[in-house]
Amino acid sequence: MPVRNANHSIHSYGNGNEKQEILFLEIWTNGSLTPKEALYEASRNLIDLFIPFLHAEEQDINRNMEDNQKRASVPFFTFDDGLDNMKREIILK
Repeated sequence: MPVRNANHSIHSYGNGNEKQEILFLEIWTNGSLTPKEALYEASRNLIDLFIPFLHAEEQDINRNMEDNQKRASVPFFTFDDGLDNMKREIILK
């Protein structure tokens, strides 16, 4: 495997009410790829995994427009929502 180790850290910074976050990635490789190339390949693979979901959503939209059917929309699930729910469950236990 070209990637030997990878770490990440998220750091917050900012003044007063304005907060920003920055992501630091550390990537060690065996030399057959540079860390930049490894990150590029990993990001392409991740994008390729999500493309079928995008196409499925486009097909649903096109099908709805063609059939002129009304469907209830499902709100998008975000990681923050799931994390908040997990925190509440842990606190309540």
